[in-house]
Amino acid sequence: NFAVFDYGNVRVQVFRLSDGAHLRSMGSQGSGNGQFGGDWGFLLFDAEGNLVVSDYGNHRIQVLRYSDGAHLRTIGSSGAGNGQFSNPAGIAFDGAGHILVADFSNHRVQMLRYSDGAHVRTIGSSGSGNGQFQHPSGIVVDGQGRFAVCEMSGHRVQVLE
Repeated sequence: NFAVFDYGNVRVQVFRLSDGAHLRSMGSQGSGNGQFGGDWGFLLFDAEGNLVVSDYGNHRIQVLRYSDGAHLRTIGSSGAGNGQFSNPAGIAFDGAGHILVADFSNHRVQMLRYSDGAHVRTIGSSGSGNGQFQHPSGIVVDGQGRFAVCEMSGHRVQVLE
């Protein structure tokens, strides 16, 4: 199975991989638990099979149970402090128990402990130099701890350790 964020309907859609059949929808537009603030959402699965969604419009990360879409927990809140987001976009796990979040409008990447959402470190700042970001939107992590950050306004990809 696979899941996609349905921007037009502001929800997560789950499909069967073998034939593309629609299995279920999760969430709706809004700001409550299990609801999404519109705009975009990036998705990934954690080690337990839960769905992790960056809720761009509500400035948070939500963890939903994959089987029924039940809200399990929220990571972060709106703002510019540690563990706060302004339009979180791309998300990735680093293999060491951390979630990395492309904090789009704060022009940085944040590393948080996935188990409890505690801030570990902030990577980058606003700008166009090496290690600086202009609207980071996507992030991937390789098996050696390096991560690549795509910048929407910077029109580049930076690879960092």
